Amino acid sequence: MKKAILESIFYIVISIIFGIFVLQILGHNAGYEWFTAYIVEKMLSVDNLFVMYLIFNHFKTPREYQHHCLFWGILGVLLLRGIFIFSGVVLLNLFHFLIYPLGLLLIYSGAKIYFTKEESTEIHENKVVMFFKKHFKTLDNYVDNHFFFEGKATVLFVVLLMIETTDIIFAMDSIPASLAISKNAFIIFTANIFAVLGLRALYFVLAEVVEKFWALKYGISIVLSFIGLKMILGNFITISTKTSLVITAITLIVSILYSLIQEDKERT
Repeated sequence: MKKAILESIFYIVISIIFGIFVLQILGHNAGYEWFTAYIVEKMLSVDNLFVMYLIFNHFKTPREYQHHCLFWGILGVLLLRGIFIFSGVVLLNLFHFLIYPLGLLLIYSGAKIYFTKEESTEIHENKVVMFFKKHFKTLDNYVDNHFFFEGKATVLFVVLLMIETTDIIFAMDSIPASLAISKNAFIIFTANIFAVLGLRALYFVLAEVVEKFWALKYGISIVLSFIGLKMILGNFITISTKTSLVITAITLIVSILYSLIQEDKERT
């Protein structure tokens, strides 16, 4: 736990340093865009930690194997998000009108998150995992931290596959949000990298207490809806990047603090 906390602090500090570097080199507007994208991605990642926790619990993954699985899982996440981000930037540059359906998607995602009563993952109904088990040989047990053993996939590989496929679902919220914040692929991708890189350590710090941040999902839903509206009304209403950063940060901080205050009241 001590190592995980120190590693989490380290990643947050180097993220802030990199953001300041972007601000100084590329200008204040680019810096504000980077910090806004980083904060949104980081909070979405924290919100998604609970789903990872459910996956590990469902498959009864030993704690000593979770670290190994998350390492390769995060590498896969970076690759997938890189593809989504650069494809999204190219499409938006070619077809500007896509900002409107993208904005509507963010508003829909915000509303869906707000009105969803319980956070869960349909582990039994994951189509990719079901297809893999049907067409490939799999073991029903773990073999140390190996993904494959004697030509068969172990349970740990199934867990890894589950994490990767659920991240694709998560990307349906996070990537459009980043594209709404900035059209610069460098800013979006590096913000995603820094938000995800510390996720492995952050998991071991927050996984068992992340459900206490129950109001975070309401903050995220408000932020996603705000970004979606800003995207759609961009030609009529001008909201500076700095203002967007302040609104995003305040909304998410308030939602986290409110969760902790209410938790403390209930415990008292």
